[in-house]
Amino acid sequence: MPPIEYFPITDEREVGAFLDRIPLAVDRERFTRFVLGFPHHYLAATSPVEMVKHFALVTSLGRRAAITALAREGALWKLVVVASDRKFLFARIAGSLSFFGANILSAEAFANTEAVVLDIFTLADQRGRFEESEERRRFQAFLEGRSRRSRRGRSPAACPSPRSGTTRSIRPARCCACAGATRSGCSTW
Repeated sequence: MPPIEYFPITDEREVGAFLDRIPLAVDRERFTRFVLGFPHHYLAATSPVEMVKHFALVTSLGRRAAITALAREGALWKLVVVASDRKFLFARIAGSLSFFGANILSAEAFANTEAVVLDIFTLADQRGRFEESEERRRFQAFLEGRSRRSRRGRSPAACPSPRSGTTRSIRPARCCACAGATRSGCSTW
């Protein structure tokens, strides 16, 4: 049997007791809805400052399918993705990171009772692509777009080329992280 820290939080009183112990000024009801369903490990291992950042992302999600935060942490990068849960979401995120040349060093995935996921990745960017703010914005826009798309019934889309900064129109099929290009239609092959 797995340790209790991996079981989901199901009791609102537990979240209330947690909030009583730490100096967080948040909407208690919304914060409770945010963490219900997450494993106990989230409350135990995540710093209050990080929780507030995660909660802020969730509250700003609105009707968007996904929202991301990408920030440097020493020599590494931390990517936080908040999204409405859907099939293959984690795989799309991992594929997008690979597509942009980032190495995933660790990842955590949480889902709450309202079908909102919080995925946290620690990354190495050996090519230094995320050093440029424009490249970070392009990556985040690409990732947020990938998070909202369904692979089935997808109409032709644009495939951003991480090498040239351009986009090309492509036909639906399967190839790279853009999941809609053929070898002849994608500039990244």
